Amino acid sequence: MATKTIRLSLTSLILIFGLLSCIGIAGGVVGSRMFEPAPPLRSDTNGTIVPVSQEVTVSPGTLAADIAAANGKSVFILAHETPKGITAFGVGVALTNDGVIMSTINITKENVVGVGEDGVVFPLRPIGYDELSGISFYKASDRIISPFNLSQKTALAGSSLLALHRPANNVQISVHSLNLSTTLLPPETTAPGIQKVAQLESAVLLQPGTPLLNESGELSAILYDSEKNTALFTSDIRAALERLASNRLTYNPFVSLGFTISWESELNTSRTIRIMSEVASVTNNSPADTAGLQEGDIITAMNGNTVSWDTNIVDLLQAKPLHLTIMRKEEQRTISINP
Repeated sequence: MATKTIRLSLTSLILIFGLLSCIGIAGGVVGSRMFEPAPPLRSDTNGTIVPVSQEVTVSPGTLAADIAAANGKSVFILAHETPKGITAFGVGVALTNDGVIMSTINITKENVVGVGEDGVVFPLRPIGYDELSGISFYKASDRIISPFNLSQKTALAGSSLLALHRPANNVQISVHSLNLSTTLLPPETTAPGIQKVAQLESAVLLQPGTPLLNESGELSAILYDSEKNTALFTSDIRAALERLASNRLTYNPFVSLGFTISWESELNTSRTIRIMSEVASVTNNSPADTAGLQEGDIITAMNGNTVSWDTNIVDLLQAKPLHLTIMRKEEQRTISINP
């Protein structure tokens, strides 16, 4: 059989090489779309390495955006309504699904309204002020509200908390990560039933009443003083809510007994800090005054129960008669108060 020789010109060779190159490039593009390479790894704020495609959750908790979305309906702007308009004064949070909203700002005589994330303005009815915690309660009538879950554990120093801030001029939630730096003795201006407050590390000016959540999305504290960055723990909030439910908000044993206390710290000779409950004031002609209690007395025990920073003073004060063990000028004494 005769063999034929095919001769290609230089121009033809160049055209064939170009066509093959185009086919190769096209195949690479199609292949890259069908089989995407694994996304690069990055470090999240907790130091955990996670793929970009898995940023929906970050160990050990939920992303701030998810927590804000889940709890945004429980945070409200509190405002005064006047003929001139609405003026915001703080933030309130829902504690029950039948519309009980709390704030750390005292109830005023002006009409109070709430503003939710939907921008709807609705009236709030004051239902009580708890003198022991300084918490005000409002009722949103005819509204079903999603409440916060209250944390059962007290946040520890070093804990990272999320502040769900609702600015006065914006119904949208903004999220700020704050650290609880330490636990403080309550200032003298704090309500008499508060024995400790949280100190926050923050450069963000938040509205009083702003909720602080833990990594599980539970309410862990409420901003008390926005200038000093102090907050109330949920233990005080739960106690106030229980007094509201039992119709005992006006109960203040300090008033009925006639004395107040302040918490002081002392560094003794062994370089140990001691927390003391000191009598701050005694009302003239009160049961405490009649019993002989004096300003400056250090209360060490109530009815045989040692008084410490973690002691529930309010519960101990309900004993009748109330036997106080005190230190006065290094001398121990026992005083009995009959309300």
